[in-house]
Amino acid sequence: MFKTLRAAAFALAAAALPAAFCAAPAAAAVQINIFEDGSDVRAEYSGSLDVIGLFATFTQDEGHLIIPQSGMFFALPQPLLLSYAMIEPLPRYGLRTIIRATSFGGDFSLGFRADRFVVPIGYRGEDFSGFMVFAGQSIASMQLIPGVYNASLAKPGDLTLTVFEPVAAAPEADVPLPAAAPLLLAGIGGIAALRRRLG
Repeated sequence: MFKTLRAAAFALAAAALPAAFCAAPAAAAVQINIFEDGSDVRAEYSGSLDVIGLFATFTQDEGHLIIPQSGMFFALPQPLLLSYAMIEPLPRYGLRTIIRATSFGGDFSLGFRADRFVVPIGYRGEDFSGFMVFAGQSIASMQLIPGVYNASLAKPGDLTLTVFEPVAAAPEADVPLPAAAPLLLAGIGGIAALRRRLG
């Protein structure tokens, strides 16, 4: 009986071994947030991408712009990039075509176009972040459609682009007149009347 139990335990351990070594890699995720920042619109991006083992094609792009009508996003300070296929492209998140950024930060190239995404040559899954600024713009003037938009990357992982609703400015409240003000005005008026009477 002991031999039977030992054999069963060995079989269970052997069956569990491949599952332990073949577990799916941690999902990569990219988050893009587009929101009003004072009198400007700001687009921030961060995350990581698992590109190990994926087939890439060489591409040459440069520029900082979005094309909401076609579900495209480009933050490309580096011109030489690698392009990878996506399972599902980013949907349309606005009505306009090309809207160019006026400034940007971060030295990591990240682009999404049609059914492909682009990253710098040599990228191996490190975390990244960056931003673009569209000066003097608003969510309305850029004709962006507030909401959450998702796409599927080439490996397990998600791309989420969120266009935030503009925050309505609080209405200016009337400044209340201090309670003592009428008394002060009456006192000044009384002094003026007394001076006229004495004069």
